[in-house]
Amino acid sequence: MPRAPRAERPPEGLALHADVLTEDEERDVVAALEALDYRDVTMRGQTARRTVRHFGLDYDYETYRLTPTDPLPAALGPVRDRAAALAQFEPDALAQILVTRYGPGATIGWHRDAPMFGTVVGVSLLASCRLRLQRGS
Repeated sequence: MPRAPRAERPPEGLALHADVLTEDEERDVVAALEALDYRDVTMRGQTARRTVRHFGLDYDYETYRLTPTDPLPAALGPVRDRAAALAQFEPDALAQILVTRYGPGATIGWHRDAPMFGTVVGVSLLASCRLRLQRGS
């Protein structure tokens, strides 16, 4: 498969920030995340190679519906606050928090986040990740 050309600058609307958390903050967040219960993601009968935990609003991957769920644990509040500040939002505007756990070598295929989510803010922990974007319709 040929490689896509590398963009000279990020697409409009994409902002990248390195070192969002200090090493100590990241260690504390990871400890809090390890204590969570996660669930499988099944879409169209296929179970993905990742597990998730939702806060604020739960998302049903089969019906595409949002329903209220548990609030964000206090230990994860600083990550939301930092992410909101970088995205220039008030922390409470990030109403749906998704924690996704990928195992070694797991990937996610081309996809489009549901329009109801609007702005998406992501924080990668413990490892860097490659984010490949393609123009959609």
